[in-house]
Amino acid sequence: LSARVDLNKVREAKRFAVLQAQREGCIGSYKSFDSLFGNYLVPVIPSNGVFDQIGTK
Repeated sequence: LSARVDLNKVREAKRFAVLQAQREGCIGSYKSFDSLFGNYLVPVIPSNGVFDQIGTK
């Protein structure tokens, strides 16, 4: 069996996931990705290096 992926539906689902998170007040960092399970957003915990970079700007 070969699965056909409709890229437009994937893009639409990712946009919807981002909009829903924003509507629910999500202000954290996250990465989006494609998944067979429909999980498009993953929380990201910044490392100390990220804060060091922000502090030097």
